[in-house]
Amino acid sequence: MSYEKPPYDATIDNIKLLCEELRDVSETDKDELEEGVEDLQGSTFSRTLEAAVRLGLFEKAENGYKPTTEGKRIGYGRLSDEDEKELFRKLVKQYDFYNALLEIVGGSLTSDDGEQSVLPNREFGSRVELV
Repeated sequence: MSYEKPPYDATIDNIKLLCEELRDVSETDKDELEEGVEDLQGSTFSRTLEAAVRLGLFEKAENGYKPTTEGKRIGYGRLSDEDEKELFRKLVKQYDFYNALLEIVGGSLTSDDGEQSVLPNREFGSRVELV
């Protein structure tokens, strides 16, 4: 079983910045998109765009990339903090790598009775909510 791993240095802040600065672009090639984004911190544009595509915030199109409805929602910044968190939860749950990782460590998105799943966070001695 093989899954594409996530870009290793993409950050949520950079992904949100990408969505904000490129929310109104139509289908555009990667170089033109990169010209529209400044101030990415600690990550390359390519890796940030790749993470945004894998999360479903941007999509590959015939002649480049364009923001999805979810990418535009984040880009316009009109979501409450809780609604934004919920949107990211939804996007992450749809990401194959996340689901494969949960299977490897023995977790799952939901139990048989539909209850929310958590995995213990051994490093901090607490529980981490996954969904």
